[in-house]
Amino acid sequence: MKKLMYAASMFAVIGMVACGGSGKSDADAAKAKADSLAKIEAMKKDSMDKALAALNAVKDITTTASENPQLSTLVELLTAANLAETLKDQTKSFTVFAPTNDAFNKFDQKQLAELKEPKNVEKLKDVLLQHVVAGRLMAADVQGVGQLQALNGKVIEESNGMIGGANILESNKECNNGYIHTIDKVLTPPKAKSTAKPKKPVSTTKPTEETKTPAENTVTGRGGSEGGEQKVTGRGGSEGGEQKVTGRGGNK
Repeated sequence: MKKLMYAASMFAVIGMVACGGSGKSDADAAKAKADSLAKIEAMKKDSMDKALAALNAVKDITTTASENPQLSTLVELLTAANLAETLKDQTKSFTVFAPTNDAFNKFDQKQLAELKEPKNVEKLKDVLLQHVVAGRLMAADVQGVGQLQALNGKVIEESNGMIGGANILESNKECNNGYIHTIDKVLTPPKAKSTAKPKKPVSTTKPTEETKTPAENTVTGRGGSEGGEQKVTGRGGSEGGEQKVTGRGGNK
């Protein structure tokens, strides 16, 4: 009888130990699972935050334009004219008056086809650079200026906020090396090069903290009168940086 009672007691003790050990193992497993899930959620949140930050980051002019479906024709032409890399340069700053796809559809299609031919790349550059100005100019900066100096050494006429007869559809799209203003017309370069005579000083907008880049900016082009030097001075990519456009004139 005593032996039976002893055996029963031992079984009870073993059972209690077994149950206690199982409970502890289950608790450890549950905690490990919870920790793993918490780590996974933290990693997912970090990845999403980084993806959103990259999506919302201020980018260069070419990259920003390429993300706008309405500017796909412009980006295609910039690439063909070897200007896409120029407008990616973050050591310089530019303002681009960007014709939309609709604007190019309204343009003379025969002339557009000719401009796309490799032999006419210089003509294509001339047309595209008619839409680019040195410096960071917001729409308010060009309002009432009268004339702007394009990077092809020619003049862009401004009147009542219209640029070369084009309406600004969307203004002040900030890039880390300038601004994009979409317009509803392709600008045709004047035949002769000339120096712009603004009605007021062309003041440029300081970059925000997120878009500041170092270095002094120098862009070379041709001005108006032969032998004359043209300078357009403004703030470059970094606060306090200076940008100059210099070159010879085109008219004798």
